Amino acid sequence: MKKIVFIHQNFPGQFIHIARHLLGRPDVQIFGIGMADNVKTNSHQNLQVLTYPKPTKPIDGVHHYAYFFEESVRYGQSVARILLALRAQIGAPDLIVAHPSWGEALFIRDVFPAVPLLLYNEYFDADPDPIARFDSEFELTFDECLKGRARSAIQLISQVQATARISPTHWQAQLFPSFARAKTHVIHDGIDSEKITPLESSPSGIPDLTIAGVTFRASDQIITYLSRNLEPHRGFHRFMRALPRIQKNCPNAIAVIVGDDEVSYSKLPKNFPYWRAAMLAEVEADLDMQRVYFFPKLNYLDYLQILRRSKAHVYLTYPSVLSWSFMEALASGAAVIGSRTAPVQEMIRDGENGILVDFFNQDELVEAVTRVLNNPEQMRGLRENARQTIVTQYDLKSICLPRQMNLFQELGILVNESFN
Repeated sequence: MKKIVFIHQNFPGQFIHIARHLLGRPDVQIFGIGMADNVKTNSHQNLQVLTYPKPTKPIDGVHHYAYFFEESVRYGQSVARILLALRAQIGAPDLIVAHPSWGEALFIRDVFPAVPLLLYNEYFDADPDPIARFDSEFELTFDECLKGRARSAIQLISQVQATARISPTHWQAQLFPSFARAKTHVIHDGIDSEKITPLESSPSGIPDLTIAGVTFRASDQIITYLSRNLEPHRGFHRFMRALPRIQKNCPNAIAVIVGDDEVSYSKLPKNFPYWRAAMLAEVEADLDMQRVYFFPKLNYLDYLQILRRSKAHVYLTYPSVLSWSFMEALASGAAVIGSRTAPVQEMIRDGENGILVDFFNQDELVEAVTRVLNNPEQMRGLRENARQTIVTQYDLKSICLPRQMNLFQELGILVNESFN
């Protein structure tokens, strides 16, 4: 029986597909470690979930550059204690897979010095940081840049311990220092293109979709904007400023905007509790609000259904972590209008499988969405190519899982895995 430990603050997080696949094997025992408040998983006879309570906040008086470091050390300490108990229970596992961004990988080597360690390298505050001065409207101060530099210490301590690393895109991989890039395998988490599919029937044969009392029909001219949180980091402010002109150009267009009012990466706006309120205060007078629908996070089925009905999907982002929603929109056969930023450019070939626009150019965004909505037949090939991009390069079962399992084999385990 092979024993594999996955460590992620929000277990299973990005490990959901690989962990689920491994649980289908009778010769594998999975141990998942995460923070008790965040863990999302179902019980399974070959899965043991170990949780730690949310660590206490750093004491008052800690320098604000060092606040994240101290908080991360507390995460690392919590995980180390679990690993010590696990060592007493099972001995050494065969492999440890960890996400290093929050400090959970800091002390793995102190408990298991010889176990292969695979790190999931999602993002590194590189030099220069691609985000720090990207958007001049919210440019970071010099002090904030120094604080970001200090954050990278946690990642560096973890990186030197790794046996190998995995990153979902080439751009995300190249952010890391050269010594880390040398042992990094670029393999996306994978998109289940069997589950995420376009609507294949004619609009007349597609049932209506009702979400929170609002009914959408397959023939509706739906523009989708989806993000975990509505914030500048994901171009929410740019989309909202373009929306009045899009409505004017496309009088039947319906905007479906999905996301919570918290922030994941950006600061909260001044004088407003959240960015939705701030942007509506700026543009609501110019909007037909009867054609604008805001929803918080949807259940996964409704989320997929609204993607499948999208006539134009807008994905704007700072150079940052690539969202699953963007990839799932492509798999749904959506006509995606994406920002000309990394790593979106890694996925979209402008005019072939999507449309790229300048993040800061409202005219380009308005023109692109208008063109997509007003010329649906001309977009048919683009939509088909969008889906083919996922099927041929990022499909979960035929592409990404086999590559992930090959990496596990290179690390010395699961040598009898076959995808024939």
